[in-house]
Amino acid sequence: MKFIPHLLFASIALIFAAHTAAVEPGELIVQTEAGLTWNDNVYRSPARAYIDYGQSSQPVITPEVRQGVYIPLSLDAAYTHPVTGNQRLLASLEFQAQHYLDTELDNANRQNYLITLGDTLSLAEGKAHQFTLSVFHGAYHNTYVDRDTGLEKETSSGSNVSDRYQYNKTGARMRWRRTGKLFDFKMLGTWQQRDYEDPQVISQLDNTYYKVKGSGYLHPGKSSRFGMHYSYYVYDYQERPARDAGGTLSSANPVLTYRYQKLSGDFRHKLNKAWKFTAGLDYTVRTDNFRGYGNYEEIEGDIAVRYRIKKGVKAKLRLNRWMRDYPNAFAYDNIAMRSPKNANGSEAKFSLAYALPGRDSIEFMLSSNNIRGTDARYEYQQRIASCVYVWNL
Repeated sequence: MKFIPHLLFASIALIFAAHTAAVEPGELIVQTEAGLTWNDNVYRSPARAYIDYGQSSQPVITPEVRQGVYIPLSLDAAYTHPVTGNQRLLASLEFQAQHYLDTELDNANRQNYLITLGDTLSLAEGKAHQFTLSVFHGAYHNTYVDRDTGLEKETSSGSNVSDRYQYNKTGARMRWRRTGKLFDFKMLGTWQQRDYEDPQVISQLDNTYYKVKGSGYLHPGKSSRFGMHYSYYVYDYQERPARDAGGTLSSANPVLTYRYQKLSGDFRHKLNKAWKFTAGLDYTVRTDNFRGYGNYEEIEGDIAVRYRIKKGVKAKLRLNRWMRDYPNAFAYDNIAMRSPKNANGSEAKFSLAYALPGRDSIEFMLSSNNIRGTDARYEYQQRIASCVYVWNL
């Protein structure tokens, strides 16, 4: 696969970065994870039969829901090396993969990596005021499948487009952070170019992505923190056309640009040594920069409770809920139905972590995800259970 040479290059670059700055000892942190995960809906297939109003014949579709067990793998390695008293070089490698044990589910396997090289400058004594500039390269490998059948995706004319969502990305990041006793501030900036596989028979998804984000935190006491965040980010496609006001996807339309504005707030409070509570609320607006067919507004909220059962044993419960409304779009992109497009979802996740002698741990996780909306093609329910061993080298 094309993915493997990229990963080897990333690993070699990380090792090279660590050894070229060997004048003084640096710090290398490595964490790996492996385990078993059961997924009761591998392809996120709808749970019930539905009429596909997106096709002119409006056939009744009966999805095939598949379940399976996969091995989750991850590697996170980070190296920092002091150059001067206030400057540090950094290099990191992140790798994640999931590999299903059933060979019939091979097209559900995924893998991705990201390598980062950068420089951190402390603008004041200690780490209270820092500026970091980094560059990165990564890749994402998955297979585009039909969610109803689990087969590789094809166009209506029979052309295979299963590679459409595989891509490489290259870019740069900037981070500025200033911390204090009462207030913390952060500024983040990201630019990246995503290069997707070209399916040739349909438009490819190459795009330029950039994002700026500002965050402010208030610490009224040692046990509490309030946070406010504002993000502005853009996906600027080079070839993918926008839809017109009727939902028509024509090559004559201008290329698509999605612009997002996101306002977030969160609260964290440590009740005592055993209990910790967090809550957050996000409001996002998207515009498609043409005639607004793809515009939406989304509200998302989540709460989480962590309980320290005893030393080395922690439990966490997180609940998430989101609602998305499209003021101009239609379900199935079918204007004749006059049914407005909307979607909503909820997720519950419970995890239990056991610290082992040394720095290793075992983590158990159960999650339930439920997606609903006016377009039944994208409705699904999914349950996941996993057991993962974590090594800290």
